[in-house]
Amino acid sequence: MPPGTVLAVIGPSGVGKSTLVRIMRRDLDPDQGSVIVNGDDIRDVRLASLLHRTSNIPQDSVVFGGTIRYNLVWTLTQEQQQRVRDEELWTLIQSLQLHERLTHGLDTLVGEGGIELSGGESQRLMIGAAFVREASCLFIDEATSNLDSTTERAVQELLKLVLARGKSAVIIAHRLSTVRICNKYMVMKPVNQLQEGESQIEVIADTFEEAYTKSATLRRLANDQGIVL
Repeated sequence: MPPGTVLAVIGPSGVGKSTLVRIMRRDLDPDQGSVIVNGDDIRDVRLASLLHRTSNIPQDSVVFGGTIRYNLVWTLTQEQQQRVRDEELWTLIQSLQLHERLTHGLDTLVGEGGIELSGGESQRLMIGAAFVREASCLFIDEATSNLDSTTERAVQELLKLVLARGKSAVIIAHRLSTVRICNKYMVMKPVNQLQEGESQIEVIADTFEEAYTKSATLRRLANDQGIVL
């Protein structure tokens, strides 16, 4: 996957999409085969280096007690935090549709575990924190699942801006509207539908339309969501 690739991993629930991301992040190691990064087996790459170069946005948001500002910049070093301007954070907050929450500006408290925020707001704050990091690859697992369609579109526009800087991403979503910003599509089939020796990867395509044409799995998912090409 060359730099700048935004890969959509598509498939029904239980097909192993989230497990694939966990393997790519080294939360798990594969029982067979290997993951190659710049020609090296990922198991030979220092874990600290891997985590520094990647940013993970999981399905379940993890917000820390403290302020909006702290939750946006906590992954940065002290020196990096000093370089982040308030104007940049304000623009980010507006893109994430969180500005109405800023009763005390960027120093607004979110409560222990983000108790003052809704599930969707916590998720958006996590997305913002991932964007502030200087990571070269983002792993995004159902990151817009708790968002309404209007906010989802705003977050997608922010994703486009960030990814236009040459960052790579792996995006997992059941809502197919989320992955239309991608430039590579991989569709996975359930294990119980495989013939002997058949790969779980049904299709790899450069466009959503190409994947839709070639993949019966994707067509079923699209039809279930009322997406017609």
